[in-house]
Amino acid sequence: MTLSSSSVVGQVSPTGTITLTAAAPTGGASIRLESSNVDAARVPASVTVPAGSTSATFNITTATVDTRKAVTITATYADLARTATLSVTLPRPRAAFTVTSPTLGADRCRMIEHGLQLDCRLDGSSSDGRIVKWEWSLEAQERVSSGAKPEPAFGEIDVDCGLIEGRSGDTDSSGRFTSMSVSLEVTDKDGDRNQASRNVRLYFDGVCEEDDDD
Repeated sequence: MTLSSSSVVGQVSPTGTITLTAAAPTGGASIRLESSNVDAARVPASVTVPAGSTSATFNITTATVDTRKAVTITATYADLARTATLSVTLPRPRAAFTVTSPTLGADRCRMIEHGLQLDCRLDGSSSDGRIVKWEWSLEAQERVSSGAKPEPAFGEIDVDCGLIEGRSGDTDSSGRFTSMSVSLEVTDKDGDRNQASRNVRLYFDGVCEEDDDD
């Protein structure tokens, strides 16, 4: 017995193929089928190899699962059993997020509190999948990592002036800014990961400037 795929996302229906070592007898050969987990994958009770043929196919119906399930499919004929393992998985996770400053709008951040914080909110709630962990990182001159978080939104972002040290930046109507890369990596219940990144404008007018007493 072989399967068209050894791993499928729940709700996808792979097929199985039974192959005999000799042509089926008159009346065909009825092969009994069983699934070790009918909640994750169901098979018909039997499949018949037509008389004179050596193979037959059958459909496997899979369900949405809450975590990866390994299902053993067993085919039995004339007291001889063969098995194949099907993995039914979650949909692949997909990272997606927004960056929003309350004063500057989308894809903008401003350094506040004398350069010790950012005013923007990072929101990964538009990500897809059964996600259990969100990990953010921000990088301009230095890299800042949030560590693993159990919730998709991240609004209290602690930084320091090393983030823009040595950058003169550009200027627009909102002030002086430099480019900052924001990345989100999401991890689902099965440990599968996906990452997304985008560049935003980081505004820092005056917050990290020191008086030169020399």
